[in-house]
Amino acid sequence: AEQLKHPALLSVPLADQEDCVGVLFLERDRPFTAAERGQVERLAILVAPLLALKQMEAMGPLSWIKRYAKRGLQKVFGRKHLGLKFGLLIAALLMIASTLHTQMFRVNADAVIEASVRRAVVSSFPSFLTEVERRAGDLVQKGDVLARLDIEDLELERIRLVGEQDKLSREYRATLAQRDRSQVRVLAAQRSQTQAQIDLVDSQISRAELVAPVDGVVISGDLSQALGSPVERGELLFEVASLEDYRLVLYLDETDVGWISANSAGNLRLRSLADQTYPFRVTGVTPVSESKLGTNRFRVEAQLTELPESFRPGMEGVAKVDVEPRSLAWIWTHSFVQWVKLQAWKFGGIG
Repeated sequence: AEQLKHPALLSVPLADQEDCVGVLFLERDRPFTAAERGQVERLAILVAPLLALKQMEAMGPLSWIKRYAKRGLQKVFGRKHLGLKFGLLIAALLMIASTLHTQMFRVNADAVIEASVRRAVVSSFPSFLTEVERRAGDLVQKGDVLARLDIEDLELERIRLVGEQDKLSREYRATLAQRDRSQVRVLAAQRSQTQAQIDLVDSQISRAELVAPVDGVVISGDLSQALGSPVERGELLFEVASLEDYRLVLYLDETDVGWISANSAGNLRLRSLADQTYPFRVTGVTPVSESKLGTNRFRVEAQLTELPESFRPGMEGVAKVDVEPRSLAWIWTHSFVQWVKLQAWKFGGIG
């Protein structure tokens, strides 16, 4: 003021959040009133964000990084932002603790219980369903009738074949009396052929009752609403799973299958028995994958250590396979680190 010889000066900072991007400096001969100072301050509030935006557009990437790094360091090491400092301190302590503390690294996988023995029940001849005794979910004993097929056409065919057999027998005896050896051989062959057809029809009639091949549970086949419908020869009607032995099938994501090997141990929890844990041991990793929900999953077979009576084929749950002790920090971050490495290699940055 002494150098400029002006009796009145006014300085108003242009503040954008916590940064000062400039100063409005005014000078004149007479003093500024309170109303004038208020107008200048309101003007500074409007001008400051625009000036800050212009400055950011003119900054290079390095200057932009330096600016925000400086702002971040001021928040961390300055006098303010005590909550932020406390949070960063807690995060640092947790990171150190997670690096020092180790626990068993486990791989999670969806799991399904399957029967080791599954037997199919199929139709041995084309026919129609006349009776259905069992349905999926029923417990059966070996020999229990599951369903019956219509045999009316087979019985009529058998009557026809028996009549033809009697006719051939009479002709055979008459020809034998005439001692016509060549005709005797022809009639003998026709009788044998007819008898074979009768035996075939008898065999089909005996298999008209579809019976359970083993003790177990029916895991597929609900034909109660299909009475009278036609069935084809070889058509699968029922599947019966034995209850004597089970195997556990795990479906592992392709990012985790590399950690699993034969004899790896783990534990299973089923959705229907969520309060109990069942140990198992991996028996083998099959080189077969399936695509589901955009990811590839590999089939891993395991053997359960114990087989409770409450187990049924088709039960699902979650399995955890033990791998090796690792730090908590590694367990929490290894998936992300693997993804970063893959992306870096993919785009040529590393490796």
